[in-house]
Amino acid sequence: MKMSENYETEQRLLTDKVSVLKADMEKSKNKTEEIVKFVSLVDKYSDFTRDISSVFFVS
Repeated sequence: MKMSENYETEQRLLTDKVSVLKADMEKSKNKTEEIVKFVSLVDKYSDFTRDISSVFFVS
């Protein structure tokens, strides 16, 4: 009986841990998507700034 209780306890703990890890992975995925969007915007506006600079500061 003791072995069965240990097994069930371990299974509950592992199930809980899996839930926590899945939530952490989802948060990381969302952060990664936000970073990709940010970098894309920076790249877009960097090109714009470079283009505008060439118009106003032509040698």
